[in-house]
Amino acid sequence: AEVRFARVGRPEAVDPALHAHLVPKVFAGVAQVELFVQQHPILASTCTSAKDPLLAGRSFDYVIVDEASQIPEVDLIVPLCLGDKFLLVGDDKQLPP
Repeated sequence: AEVRFARVGRPEAVDPALHAHLVPKVFAGVAQVELFVQQHPILASTCTSAKDPLLAGRSFDYVIVDEASQIPEVDLIVPLCLGDKFLLVGDDKQLPP
């Protein structure tokens, strides 16, 4: 089965292979935003794009941070505040950020 997801971010910062999954920049109204979020149970972003207005005021069941050992702690604050539970994935043997 296909997993429905959307990628939050600027097109120039997103791999072209994921452009079909980018969140639209303009919605007709709040109802359209809510429908979009309901239809896309997984929203992917970078720590920086987690500040996107689409995510403001939302709470997610889980926040998964990949390459967490490469991210300064201060950059994790916004994404981690968006979820009830979080999972940090990273290699503790990698070089620090």
